[in-house]
Amino acid sequence: MFAQGVPDIPFKLTRRRRFIPLAFDVDGDVGATLFLRRGVNGNPWLEAWSLERRDDEWTVLGGGSGDGYDHLFEPRQSIEGLVLPCGSGWTARGARRLLPSSKGVSHAEMRLGSQVAALRVADRTIEVPSHGMAIAVWSSRRPPTVTAFSPTGETLGEIPLRR
Repeated sequence: MFAQGVPDIPFKLTRRRRFIPLAFDVDGDVGATLFLRRGVNGNPWLEAWSLERRDDEWTVLGGGSGDGYDHLFEPRQSIEGLVLPCGSGWTARGARRLLPSSKGVSHAEMRLGSQVAALRVADRTIEVPSHGMAIAVWSSRRPPTVTAFSPTGETLGEIPLRR
């Protein structure tokens, strides 16, 4: 995980640069990461991974990806409704057990409009990078409350999350 946030690197996939970190979120002992990955055919894929901290180490629980995100290379614009949902997922916790637990880690991937500078997810704040991609993670049964804020700190509204 990046202690200082997502690094500011060129937003371009090449044969040498196959992954670009886009976003991450941490909620206690669970986390989620979001990457842009260059597929075998050169098309961009959005890839999310859920993680769990055990014994001071992060363990990957699982993840998934989907393509068709060419709009990520376009400048972020103001959009009605503040957000374009990009996907979501759930992963069982306890990968070291013979039978996984019914408890899990949920995440929601989103691209936010240019009017959104930050999100408050439950009690934590996520700054939205210039590309507008964000991910929110939670381990409770119900999704957390997510509030969008403008660059001046004005509340723009709530963003509903689904599991």
